[in-house]
Amino acid sequence: MNPTLIMDIGSSYIKLGSSSNDQVTVIPNCIGKTILRNGSVQNEMVIGRDVINNKQHLELQYPVQNGQITDFDALKTIIKHELELIEKLESIIISGSVQDKYQLQVLAFQCGFKRVCVMEQPILALLTHNITSGLIVDIGAAQTRITPVYENQILRGETLQLGGDSITTQLSNQLRKRGYNLSHLDFEPIQQLKEQHCFFSEDLAADSLLAKETTFFMQEHIVNKKRVRANSELFTAPEIFFNPHIAGFEYLPLQSVIYKVIQQQPIDVKSDLMQNIILTGQSTHLPGLKSKLQTLVQREFENGAKTGFRGSIRVKRIYNDVNEGARIMCANQFGDWAEM
Repeated sequence: MNPTLIMDIGSSYIKLGSSSNDQVTVIPNCIGKTILRNGSVQNEMVIGRDVINNKQHLELQYPVQNGQITDFDALKTIIKHELELIEKLESIIISGSVQDKYQLQVLAFQCGFKRVCVMEQPILALLTHNITSGLIVDIGAAQTRITPVYENQILRGETLQLGGDSITTQLSNQLRKRGYNLSHLDFEPIQQLKEQHCFFSEDLAADSLLAKETTFFMQEHIVNKKRVRANSELFTAPEIFFNPHIAGFEYLPLQSVIYKVIQQQPIDVKSDLMQNIILTGQSTHLPGLKSKLQTLVQREFENGAKTGFRGSIRVKRIYNDVNEGARIMCANQFGDWAEM
């Protein structure tokens, strides 16, 4: 099969790859307009890779929010701009957080592709591990989708209204409580601080004591010319996933939502889901998430069992969630393709 473009559309980023190699390009899924010194905004658009180095000077507009395309033309503009910079291909596998598959198909055809396959992210995630059943935990920017799949059939899951941006917001709020004067314009630098230094603690009490008595975790970061020092915030901010009440939310914690979703499935499906909990999304790169989640989900089952729970939980992470599943799919000519 000829090389195929692979595109994953998320609320914050678009990932581009090819079925012929391992390279992945990540671009912001937003359009920027320059903020002038007087506070006014220019109409001239900044798109794609050019946004990355100029975020602090831009007003950003995101065309995909909470799984819905809110500005189809803007999304098409971003993608067409990026396609001018890469090798022209006629076939595309497209997936992402967008829930309307027909919109994605129309988008691909309007961007000039002649052969299109729209694939659900959970199916591609399973293909990465060469399996057909599992529980996909996709942590996006605004939401976390917990999706059970059995023999390539997507079952009813749940959505947790917390995502990677929730950690960034929590980190900002905690730093403000320490006296730093941060505004909404500082969101992007704080996000960089999160991506570079935040982690999930497996022993909160021990790490909190270490942070209190030493500077072991201390990190300095420049936020719009202000020097910011973060310490315990680096591991307490991500705790919002496992203790949402610390930010005033009444959501179930992630481990409880996973337990609930698995328990809702038929008994012959549960074992496959417990053995194949697969993490996807940019925020799953933060250290400590996989092992901590495995421990907490195991504990949920042990506490919820009326008799001794002898099962085991296995959490895996996908490191190249754009290309690998799609390459396997191309090699096996899997999926429903539409042609112009």
